[in-house]
Amino acid sequence: MVNRLLLERAHVSKVVKKLLQMDLVAITLSEEDKRSSWLSPTTKGKQLLKNCMEIFEEWNKEWTDEIPSDQLSDMLDHLSVLQTIFKNKIFETK
Repeated sequence: MVNRLLLERAHVSKVVKKLLQMDLVAITLSEEDKRSSWLSPTTKGKQLLKNCMEIFEEWNKEWTDEIPSDQLSDMLDHLSVLQTIFKNKIFETK
């Protein structure tokens, strides 16, 4: 997460520690690289994530229903272009 999302290691560590305390994630050491760890949601974390996604999907539907479909399609096309540009810029810095 630190390298891919360009986040500060200390911040990620603090957030992961909090998620562990809340029993929302579990940590597994990577088999390939002992310096890396894999985070996976616990049952409690999966349920919370499911609840959050339902709320986000409801909000998304409310907001996008107010936008004409042709304009929404254009916006999504432009966002896809921006996403590609940002992705390329991030990988250029590595």
